[in-house]
Amino acid sequence: MWRKWLACPLLGIAFPLVIAVGAGTPADPVVSHLEYLGYRCDVVEEGIRAQHNSKLPFVVSSARGGILLQTGFPGKKDPPEASKRFIVLNMVNARMQVARGFWTREGDLFVNAWMPGLYDKLRFAAYLEAWEQDLKILREAAPDLSPFLLERTSQQ
Repeated sequence: MWRKWLACPLLGIAFPLVIAVGAGTPADPVVSHLEYLGYRCDVVEEGIRAQHNSKLPFVVSSARGGILLQTGFPGKKDPPEASKRFIVLNMVNARMQVARGFWTREGDLFVNAWMPGLYDKLRFAAYLEAWEQDLKILREAAPDLSPFLLERTSQQ
């Protein structure tokens, strides 16, 4: 199902581009907000793809009357000690404020956060700051999560 992968040199892994539903427009205030913060934004069919030199990339889309942020990582279908991956992710989820991670049946790791309502500069700024802090927590947990994720070098 996930055919396109975006390389993430920060963690040495890759993750999918096709992970969100919806679309933004170049005049979207979310794009302006993200670009002001140093993100490079591309409007793609799935939403707004946001990439930064020192932060994990993600996709922004409109969903269920709110704003959805998502990122993902290709995982191993049958990793050793598969039950341990749930324990590790539960500990990560417990530390995160707005984001939640989950494993797919295929073994991929996805992280998303949903904010109800439309864009509001102050609310979105607080939401994005919490998202970025949550992704920092996720990056800190990379050594514990890496046994369950595919390495970038193994991606074709």
